[in-house]
Amino acid sequence: MNLYINNAAYIIVAHPPIVEEKQSKVVRSDLRRTRVRVSLYLGGDKMKEQLDAIALSYEADLEPGKWPEALDAIAIIGQAKGTFFGLNDTSNHALYNFGLFSGSLPENKVQEYLQTHIEFESKMWAAAVQHLNKALEYTGVSMQTLFEEDDSRYDAQAEKDILEILGVSQRFAVMLNHNAPWSDGIALQHGDESADIPAHAFANISKIAPYFTRIVSVVRPAYLLQAEHGMMLDVLDKLAIGVAVVSGDGTLILKNVSFERILDLDSLYLDPSMRLRAYENNLDDTLRRSMSGTSKMSVGLEFDRGEYISVPVKERPHPVSLEVSPLGRSGKDSPLTGWSIIFAIDPHWRLVTDTENLAQSYSLTTTEKEVCSMLLKGFSNREIGEVRSIGMETVKSHVSNLLAKTYTKNRTELARLAAIAEIPLLD
Repeated sequence: MNLYINNAAYIIVAHPPIVEEKQSKVVRSDLRRTRVRVSLYLGGDKMKEQLDAIALSYEADLEPGKWPEALDAIAIIGQAKGTFFGLNDTSNHALYNFGLFSGSLPENKVQEYLQTHIEFESKMWAAAVQHLNKALEYTGVSMQTLFEEDDSRYDAQAEKDILEILGVSQRFAVMLNHNAPWSDGIALQHGDESADIPAHAFANISKIAPYFTRIVSVVRPAYLLQAEHGMMLDVLDKLAIGVAVVSGDGTLILKNVSFERILDLDSLYLDPSMRLRAYENNLDDTLRRSMSGTSKMSVGLEFDRGEYISVPVKERPHPVSLEVSPLGRSGKDSPLTGWSIIFAIDPHWRLVTDTENLAQSYSLTTTEKEVCSMLLKGFSNREIGEVRSIGMETVKSHVSNLLAKTYTKNRTELARLAAIAEIPLLD
């Protein structure tokens, strides 16, 4: 996927949740039905191309690897060289601006152009937003029109560079949020083989814009959440703590890698509509009730602080622990029904003591290290003696030396010390 970053105007895009492979066939079946529903509202010679673009965009919402292909499909119906899809909040450039380009535009070339002309591009998008807010919804505006409105906007060097670097001579944009606090949009780049943008290109893009807007309404909250909490999710991944954000009906908004591992245990799963479910009926009822209640609590509709849920795992003695809590959010992007956040811990991944590191830190002998390991596993002095074939006095001497070297008074303090000697993070 072609992604670009610039602190002034763009932040690297965060991926929406990826569909599990075992569910993907069912999801694609739903998307085929979506094509049929959408076809009722589209028409003309380009209907197949329009359907392909819309269906691919819905699929990209679920499988991020398809975004370049989806944006290429949009470029085809607009008879363009490539497409840019952007989420933009003018009130907070540092946090909330995302850009994604179609696969037909070479990544290194786009990056080369943006590094020099990002300020010009940002200014022109602001001008496009100003123009389109005064026009009919889902209409487009060309770069040439914006230059004609105010010739001071023209930058000869930028126009020369985009033609030489990307082979783009004309561009036009369509805004997806009319008179909204944010200004999401798609912009099409036309190649140098055509001096003018075909008139029907505007019409074709305007036809699919309402559907693309609906897709963006799903994508936007997930991207914002990732931008705000992405670092926290990465840290929890390292600590083997699964995290998922869900809507009131359990629809998955976001998850980290550790939560994907939880799903692989076959106790929880995502249904064809990407809703989190449990295989066991009683447990599924509890989970759904908790997700509904906590999501309402997040927007003040109910009083439900959440609960702890134990999820049995086949052929394992210990269940996975889930904590379902309200996710407190406010702002223009917050869904009215709220969200829940789920923390998941698998005992098999819990942080383990590292006697090897303890031995190195306190210069323990090989025997003391082995005795330490047995103590931490709960062996009694008698059991240690039997395993090592030594007498009780010898065992007591080893334990005494071990506690003295580690400056601990008993087994409990030793266990605490071993646990904090090193936190083994997942690779």
